Amino acid sequence: MLSAHAQGEQRWTRPAAGLPAVAPLAIALAWAALVAAQATGQASLLHGYAHGQAHGLPLWLLVLLPPFWLAVAGFLAAWLVMVAAMMLPANLIAIRRVSTVVAHRPRQLAAGAFLAGHAFTWAAFGVAAYLADVATHPRPALALPAFVAAAGVFQFTALKRTCLSHRRHLEANRQQRAGLADAFRLGRFHGLSCVGCCGPLMLLMLAARGAPLLWMAGVTALMFCESLPLLARRATPAIGAGLLVAALLMLAPT
Repeated sequence: MLSAHAQGEQRWTRPAAGLPAVAPLAIALAWAALVAAQATGQASLLHGYAHGQAHGLPLWLLVLLPPFWLAVAGFLAAWLVMVAAMMLPANLIAIRRVSTVVAHRPRQLAAGAFLAGHAFTWAAFGVAAYLADVATHPRPALALPAFVAAAGVFQFTALKRTCLSHRRHLEANRQQRAGLADAFRLGRFHGLSCVGCCGPLMLLMLAARGAPLLWMAGVTALMFCESLPLLARRATPAIGAGLLVAALLMLAPT
């Protein structure tokens, strides 16, 4: 006799129908935008807003100026494009499953509501990172090795393991997740677990100041490996060790 929790897990892990088209379409469009940015020399768009608007003003004064909020909007658009390109491939299984637990709604709408909630959480995280970047003006020569080292250490923490587990074992059932609002809320909570396990890796793109596509593709592949249960246990510490070695190499005298 299965418990209510076990029954919910069984419903959640039941194989779903095909992947809603909205997910791969969003990934394809996001990568197309990133390729276009590289080809047109606009790859630094993600970072130029933060440092092009500060002009030495204190943050409390800067946030009162309308151009600042236009800069925030521009940064946020670029940030969400990068999140869609790099994070969604690692969450395709969750998107497919959640689209089947929203009753009496087209699967595309269910997946769209889930993605909207996911984007909401990442947007909040991105704005917080943007404000910290503007306020601190980190020196690129030191900021990147520090971020790489911090991301490497984070791979070995309990918080990383907990968030990664929550991301892979998202709970949902037909009784509790019956509408689009529930899919949006589920996307928010799933996005929070993604921020908790992959936020430091995504911040590397911010610290890199216009990271090339190969960097983005590499980090995307790493996060995808961590989404696979058979690979995650070995991949997570291996990624951490690799990042720590990379940070030491960045600091080594040439």
